[in-house]
Amino acid sequence: MPYVCLFYNLADTVQSVGVLIAALVIYFFGSNSGAEVTEWNAWHLFDPISTYIFSVLSLVSTYPIIKNCYYLIMESTPDEIDLDELRGEFENIYGVVDVHDIHVWDLKPGKTIIIGHVLTMAGT
Repeated sequence: MPYVCLFYNLADTVQSVGVLIAALVIYFFGSNSGAEVTEWNAWHLFDPISTYIFSVLSLVSTYPIIKNCYYLIMESTPDEIDLDELRGEFENIYGVVDVHDIHVWDLKPGKTIIIGHVLTMAGT
């Protein structure tokens, strides 16, 4: 998970540097050395172009968070859990006769919950 945080910080840094570059280009080339702009010129396109580029970058960088939130809200089974394999492991325990109605979901990232019906032999 730390590499994900690093990616978000890197995306924020790229956006900040990009906005700074666009502002400097407009300041030095889009006006008379920062003086009030009296007419439009092609250098002013840097602002909307950088806005669109950084909007796409923001969408791409937030997609994993949105996907994770969706899976948490829907209480879906984590990808790394194989329910058939898990059922087999429970059934291999001495005294377990049947395992059914297994549900596995993430309560929060890193906190996985499991519920199931386990039928055991009497006296075990």
